[in-house]
Amino acid sequence: MKERKLAKNAARRSAIIRHRDEVTHSAAKTCRYYGTSRQVFYTWLRRYEAEGEYGLRDRSKRPLSSPQATKTEVINKIVKDLGLKAVTSQAQGDHVRVQGKKRDDLQAVIAKLKAEDLGIPLQFGNFRD
Repeated sequence: MKERKLAKNAARRSAIIRHRDEVTHSAAKTCRYYGTSRQVFYTWLRRYEAEGEYGLRDRSKRPLSSPQATKTEVINKIVKDLGLKAVTSQAQGDHVRVQGKKRDDLQAVIAKLKAEDLGIPLQFGNFRD
């Protein structure tokens, strides 16, 4: 999300909290006026009290960890066990980058990874001719 939109959302949430403090003095009336739920309002209020204005910004919905995900080390080991000398693999966050000089070697890696039942969706990108 763009920085401008994050700041705009935080400013709106701050205005809602100020409205409660300065105008209605009631969370229920403020939430009814702005069309938001009290549960969300109190979540924003808790974050505002703990972190200030920065706490009102949108947060990522991505989980901090995915215990069921296939580890990149497993995929790297599969690529290494193929025994292709010109192919290298390295972990980049939760992605694995596989590089090789020959197209046939890269296709062999793709075929092997598809044949393994890893339990995750595979996506192959940046395959150049």
